[in-house]
Amino acid sequence: PLGQSRVRLAEVVAALSLATDLGTGHPIERSLRSCLLAVHFADELGVPDDERREIYYVALLRWVGCTAESNR
Repeated sequence: PLGQSRVRLAEVVAALSLATDLGTGHPIERSLRSCLLAVHFADELGVPDDERREIYYVALLRWVGCTAESNR
């Protein structure tokens, strides 16, 4: 409906990846850059759309939940 915005899963996962970059002490958008590279490689290799979607989410979620202090 007009005036209501929907939250997309891709946006939530991207936000989590940005927070994880900060939590691990890595440069911001590091995970996003890795994701874009992974999807680009998948495109170049002709990976089907459904598998490319999985690659997108796995690349963004790879470090979610990790922190720089996790070894303590």
